[in-house]
Amino acid sequence: MVRPLELQLGLYCQEVTIPNIEMPQAQQSIVNQFGEFPVNGTIVKPDSNVIVLKMLNTKVPLHERIFYPWLREVTLPFWSYKTQPYTTATIVVDFTAHNDVKYVFYGCRP
Repeated sequence: MVRPLELQLGLYCQEVTIPNIEMPQAQQSIVNQFGEFPVNGTIVKPDSNVIVLKMLNTKVPLHERIFYPWLREVTLPFWSYKTQPYTTATIVVDFTAHNDVKYVFYGCRP
């Protein structure tokens, strides 16, 4: 069994900017990358699909070791894996040491 790569970037992260949550006006349907779906009631969604990380400067640059290879994988003209074209990330922003808030973002890509 292949275990997914797990990186703990919390030690290197100085600041994280996550999207705000918005509640759009009453809608009959919502459109996303999978199509249009009917909605019964109020939904919440992020105001953008952008997460900004500000990282510390290290002796070995993290962007060259982690993020550039990931970007290169996303732009390949062929699938890198049998089940998906490129690696996606699950990003966890955990504030539970200070309060009861934890954000989990699934399927992230550069």
